[in-house]
Amino acid sequence: MVREIKFHLDENVSNAIAAGLRKRGIDVTKTPEQGLIAVSDQGKRI
Repeated sequence: MVREIKFHLDENVSNAIAAGLRKRGIDVTKTPEQGLIAVSDQGKRI
């Protein structure tokens, strides 16, 4: 069974890190892209 690596990055993580991971085929979401800035970690459901 093949598993896909997925990451959700907080707003404090550099865009360059997200870009580098995406360039390597890793599924990445970022807090600002999901409209979750200032939402508590308990309130984040991705």
